[in-house]
Amino acid sequence: MFEDFEQQNGFESEEPTNIIEKIFDGIEDFFGISDSDEATPEDMFEYLESIDPNYTYEKVELPNGVIRESVVWESTSDVGNDAYSLYNIEEATDAWHVQEYSDSCAVACQEFILEEYTGKEFDEEDLVICAVENGWIDEVNGGTPLEDVGKVLEYHGIDTTTDYDADFQDLENALNNGDRAIVAVYNMGLDNDYEGFYPAWSANHAVEVIGIDKSNPADVKVIVNDPGVEDGCGKVIDYDVFMNAWNTSDGFMMVADRP
Repeated sequence: MFEDFEQQNGFESEEPTNIIEKIFDGIEDFFGISDSDEATPEDMFEYLESIDPNYTYEKVELPNGVIRESVVWESTSDVGNDAYSLYNIEEATDAWHVQEYSDSCAVACQEFILEEYTGKEFDEEDLVICAVENGWIDEVNGGTPLEDVGKVLEYHGIDTTTDYDADFQDLENALNNGDRAIVAVYNMGLDNDYEGFYPAWSANHAVEVIGIDKSNPADVKVIVNDPGVEDGCGKVIDYDVFMNAWNTSDGFMMVADRP
């Protein structure tokens, strides 16, 4: 949530405890002051509100007497602000199951979204048959071509948007809107036991992204429904691991608009 502010002010934060100081540094021009020490908490609050009215400033005295100051960005969406409840994680995981076919990951992910959005049960095999009949599965090479990811959703009345070079902010924006996203990844790259980028590999798998946990800004996690593994329900993946796997598709993302 601090990323938007950081990008607008040209700095990057490594430790959340430095945010207040860096915000003070960034408002000198706004108030025409030469020393950031002159900036008060009220100044900071005013500056944040001028950028985005969803920013609020909180000052709390802890039981041990320590004063904790924090900046909070409050979403205007209907889905809340908690790192997990923001994305209705439980609703998304209710629909998860292991894919029935070796190449039906994208169809399975679309099934997850259909069941969550509509409250109805769908059969993956029926959806696969629908995809095959409409040419949305490559019967020669197997799997769903990127341009056809989302076609099963659209067939059932769910609007989708496809982005072939999305970044992490695009993904977070989609989730903040209450939508679900399917991304193309290199499946081995999602394993936390593997490290590094995979330039020799291309994406070969699809997962549904259902949440981002930024409760610790220094250790961001991405939460996915991965139909390809037994432990894929609400699987928590380190940010760097996720990005390395996702980068193999150059940032392919399909967003399903929540009705």
